[in-house]
Amino acid sequence: GPRVTILVREFEAFDNAVPELVDSFLQQDAAQPVVVAADTLPYPPLALPRVPNVRLALLQPALDRPAAASRPETYVTTEFVALVPDGARAEAPGQLERMVEVLRAGGARLVAAPVASANPARCLALNVSLREWTARYGPAPSAPRCDALDGDAVVLLRARDLF
Repeated sequence: GPRVTILVREFEAFDNAVPELVDSFLQQDAAQPVVVAADTLPYPPLALPRVPNVRLALLQPALDRPAAASRPETYVTTEFVALVPDGARAEAPGQLERMVEVLRAGGARLVAAPVASANPARCLALNVSLREWTARYGPAPSAPRCDALDGDAVVLLRARDLF
């Protein structure tokens, strides 16, 4: 089965493309686990497919739900999690699997891939000084490894690292 759960966390309640995002991933793999996490029940309601592998996780605890229902880690049973921004689309089959292979092959703790958007991801260099309690961002050298990202990207990491 799938090794990656798609996690969508930030989106606007009134203006989002979450249903289209979910559909694009389900077209690639109908069994793809998808978790849409929201603080409260979105209004208007999201038109999500009614299949067992697509879940809406409400993070605000409520008396009519078990306590575990408000914790997103209870919805993730895969080894990896992909944090996907609103508006992203699965363009080609096997994209997530290629990201998993890159993560396993390298020494990185996460892998990021840019998405087509008005705010594309760009690589930044990060210089942290613990002595001065500062963090400075600047242009990154043209290497495949980044210290930080600015913009929209899909971020893949191990579920245990996220939770």
